[in-house]
Amino acid sequence: MSGRTISVCALAILALAVSGHAQESVAVDNDMPECPAFDDLQRHYDEVFGRTAQEAAAREQGGVAVHFIYDASGSMAARIGGAAKIDIARSALADALAKLDGTDALVGLRAYGFDTTVEKTPEASCPNTALIGGFAVRKGRELAALAGGLPPYGYTPIAKSLAEAGNDLAGAAVTTYVVGFDLDADQRAQMEAIAGAGGGAYFDAADASGLASALDAALAVTYRKIERRVEKCDNPAAGGETLETAVPIEPGLYTLGELLAVKERRFYRVAAQSGDLVRVRGMLQSWRAAPGPNGEAVELTSALGAFTLSAFDEAGQRVGSRPARQRNVPGSSAVLEYAETSGDGFVLAVGDDYEVVAPDTVFAIDRLDVSDGALGRDSSADHPAALAIDSQATGHVGHDDLADVWEVALPQQSGSSEGWLGSVAVALQPADGEHRMRARVAGVGSDGKVVNLRPGDNGVFRTEANGKPLDRLLVTVETREPRLASRHSAYTLAVYRED
Repeated sequence: MSGRTISVCALAILALAVSGHAQESVAVDNDMPECPAFDDLQRHYDEVFGRTAQEAAAREQGGVAVHFIYDASGSMAARIGGAAKIDIARSALADALAKLDGTDALVGLRAYGFDTTVEKTPEASCPNTALIGGFAVRKGRELAALAGGLPPYGYTPIAKSLAEAGNDLAGAAVTTYVVGFDLDADQRAQMEAIAGAGGGAYFDAADASGLASALDAALAVTYRKIERRVEKCDNPAAGGETLETAVPIEPGLYTLGELLAVKERRFYRVAAQSGDLVRVRGMLQSWRAAPGPNGEAVELTSALGAFTLSAFDEAGQRVGSRPARQRNVPGSSAVLEYAETSGDGFVLAVGDDYEVVAPDTVFAIDRLDVSDGALGRDSSADHPAALAIDSQATGHVGHDDLADVWEVALPQQSGSSEGWLGSVAVALQPADGEHRMRARVAGVGSDGKVVNLRPGDNGVFRTEANGKPLDRLLVTVETREPRLASRHSAYTLAVYRED
């Protein structure tokens, strides 16, 4: 737990400890006056949600932890308004834990006074404190159940419990927040002194509703520290409701702009010239959306978002690569590709057969002219764009480099200047055993036209030239693991002739 700040709140006697360096745990400032490039937006989400292994480790060192110190002493058996104080405290604690389950805070639970095996004297009760729930994320229900089983019994070892709470979160700077429940003047003064010494604040509660409000106020600081707000890209593009009414759209980055029901789609007409490779990348900016009472979309933070990108021709037949579907946490993305051979372009459909699609779903259209060898690859890649036939090379995908495109020059047919006619095998091997990848293969003829080539079985891509000589191949390597896409993963790509 080193590197964290802690705040402690006592609720007469329930105590709470919150940790996290203020410089590292405040809400992220995501001033976004206009939508950035897709890769920048992807990086933005990775930074906010800490989805890479390195970011997760950094957040573990500098993030926020909440430590409840729960009073189960004999005084909590007293009654207020017909209810036992212990029952009121259990309910307030359970509500607070449920709210923290909606964050990425680490939460622990220490209690005191509950051990009925200890002699009921001030001297014997002094060590009557224990950590009964270790620190974990989104384990509020389990912690509430543990607290619910503790009987009110002994004396009140506040000082010992606070000291042990510091040990539970060793190495962290501590800020103390105290909620006093039905305290007299002397007790209130003691709690105020504890809060003041810990650099926090004291909140007073006289009854059940006051306790809930006071605990909320104490936790408000925690919420501000652990909040990971995202300033979302907003560039709505209205699409047609049918394929026939598809709206023409230029390359760029857009948001859907409206909530789509299950199986509902919006259609966009994308122009392309012969030889163009069009890439459409989609990304989730929110969790699952649902229609609210006023008709606007409501984000459900406990459910995954989803979208599907599909490409169709004028006759309504699917073209290009397989539909790109994503169902995951915000920041997850998927890629659809279309190689133009006739100059007619295609119609992009955005929607999903199984989930509601949120208005802030992002899709970016990139049109790459591959007829002259311009591949539109990420210039920061540490490997060459070209790969010779009968050779292999290594590369990386992930984070801001969602896909690599390799150009493979093919030998000319003997006695001909029209390229090569034959079979090619493309083998892709990820270096990380956890990371699945795939390769898409297209061919470019001497006339500059691009044709998609069908892959074979068993992970080896066998390509046929379909009776037309090819000058070169375009091999696109991309990840198939959305959860691992936010880190760079290495692979080996081999291309060789098949006899």
